Amino acid sequence: TVELCRVLLEKNPTVLRQARMAYKYAREMRWEEAAEYLTAKADQTTFVDPERGREKGLSQFLDEKAFRPGHGAYRRDG
Repeated sequence: TVELCRVLLEKNPTVLRQARMAYKYAREMRWEEAAEYLTAKADQTTFVDPERGREKGLSQFLDEKAFRPGHGAYRRDG
């Protein structure tokens, strides 16, 4: 449990909250509704995230070549 908590603490809290809500609601929807809901939720996350995680992750991936999606989290500190 402690190990899982440490892993989750490294993640962007806004994105985790949005993912939890998306899972909770989308699993009860039809495929088409879920696809539209998840797209809207992803767009919403971009605007409500105070850390600007999407921008940081893209910059670290494209510009700095320091982040590899699927191989860990982006660096949240800078």
